[in-house]
Amino acid sequence: MLLLKKSFVTGMTLLNAMCGSLAILFAFSGDYRYSSLMLVIAVLADQLDGQFARMLEQTSDIGKELDSLSDAISFGVAPMVLIYNIYLETLGFAGIAIGLVLVSCSVYRLAKFNVINVKGHFLGIPTPVIAGFAIALVYGNIAMPAICVGLMTIVLSLLMISNIRFYNFKNYRSLKNGEKVIISIEAIVVILGLFFCPDNLLILGIAAYVVSAPVVCFVLRE
Repeated sequence: MLLLKKSFVTGMTLLNAMCGSLAILFAFSGDYRYSSLMLVIAVLADQLDGQFARMLEQTSDIGKELDSLSDAISFGVAPMVLIYNIYLETLGFAGIAIGLVLVSCSVYRLAKFNVINVKGHFLGIPTPVIAGFAIALVYGNIAMPAICVGLMTIVLSLLMISNIRFYNFKNYRSLKNGEKVIISIEAIVVILGLFFCPDNLLILGIAAYVVSAPVVCFVLRE
């Protein structure tokens, strides 16, 4: 029974890595919808493997490292390949450089997450946000100049390794009042987006999440 529990949790983590790998293969073959679908499954697997590990009492140092390695594939390399193939390739060497910045920051963010224990918040945006950004670009069919996508990619990459606190929805009760107000505003933005521009709902949600942290830090002073 113990082996079954351990194998199940490990399998969930490996599912993350396999879906990230498939996302890369689909991106190279031009199947961007399938590539982004694999990223969606990778995000879900990443969210579930930790929960199952705690529920089944199968947390371990190996599991933690395996999770980070899987995330490096699914939330570092795969989004880079997808974004590069659709948008950044036209920028030539600059596009390659932007892609390398994205991967480097993702890997550094994952290493930083493993050694810094910050409770209640994320220090820098979590790497799944990058996958969400790539997914939003594909499913929203967003027609945007490559340079704009490149600049947005650089901003998100730098925010990953920043010391700006981004809230964790799992710890809503521990958030400060100002942060709860910002979350309420974000919810309104997402609801309005659901009615007026559903295709761009995900990109609106990501933008609201990314912008809210600097607002909390520099305007509300909390």
